[in-house]
Amino acid sequence: MEQSSQAARNAVKTLGIVNQMKQAINSGNVTAGPGTTALQFFGQIAGNDPKKLQATRATIQGLAQLTFNAREKLKGSGSISDTETRLLEKAASGDIDSLSVPEISTIIDVAERAAKIEIKINNENVQRARNIPGSGDIVNFYYVSEPPTNSRGGW
Repeated sequence: MEQSSQAARNAVKTLGIVNQMKQAINSGNVTAGPGTTALQFFGQIAGNDPKKLQATRATIQGLAQLTFNAREKLKGSGSISDTETRLLEKAASGDIDSLSVPEISTIIDVAERAAKIEIKINNENVQRARNIPGSGDIVNFYYVSEPPTNSRGGW
């Protein structure tokens, strides 16, 4: 139960990253695709729009954090397609030049799905444990609530 609960707590953190990335994507300030790395570099030198630079940088960092966990959690579960697996592998390289904004959105969706599955599995374990006579209230300590989201993807 402890491992399951810890995985679910980590999934809540993943959902936080997912929501930050959704907000960046929805802002319209994320640059992706061929030449993005060069645009970021020259944009920093030229003092280009800091919102675009920040949103793109946050997206690059978020991709690195999300891809490994999502791939590991969904592998073998039947919850990830071959196309999604290839996208996660591409994103794991951190090469935003090879990803489009729609592909990044797909990666975000896969990570969100993986995190929600982790929370669901944990809470199903908690429910089963509650049904064991004598388990007491301590079992409730392992329950992890999924954070609510608003219509724009944030908390």
